[in-house]
Amino acid sequence: MNAALALGLVMLASSPAAAGWYVGLGVGPDANVHGTEEVKSGGRSARLLGGMRFSRLAIEGSISGQMLHFDDNIFGDFSAKEAAIAAKYSIPLGSNFEAFGKAGLHRTWLTHELDATYDAAGNGLLVGAGFEYRIKAAIASGSVWVDYTHYAAQLEGDVYQYYGDGVGMWMLGFTVGI
Repeated sequence: MNAALALGLVMLASSPAAAGWYVGLGVGPDANVHGTEEVKSGGRSARLLGGMRFSRLAIEGSISGQMLHFDDNIFGDFSAKEAAIAAKYSIPLGSNFEAFGKAGLHRTWLTHELDATYDAAGNGLLVGAGFEYRIKAAIASGSVWVDYTHYAAQLEGDVYQYYGDGVGMWMLGFTVGI
């Protein structure tokens, strides 16, 4: 218990990370669809984000998307989009590297390319973790990051049972301070 308390005090006493507004972009491979055998990922995933950092804590908004398709390819493709708000907490590791965790809320929309019967939408939770390299230059600041985020949602729609328990996405991206 004393060791954990001492470690916590050292972490809090270390120099705070830069604060301020930022925007960013991330790209990743196929999303991982969980809890179903009927829906598969159909292409790269992407995320557009923006946030405000307060020392180690950041509040971040994002829009993510990916293509999905039914496994038998008979029913065609559809797009999945997630609009999210999350709290992100970073822990310095040294030499401008940080580890972070995040948790938040999101809204997911699944839109079929041809038939609205297969559309679904719902709200849910997200959790994620990753690593970030902070860049501090004289004229600009930013970061390069990698993370994994899982989006789980209660979807509503006639065929929501096909979509499974959610999607997970690996991302590699960058941010720029504004």
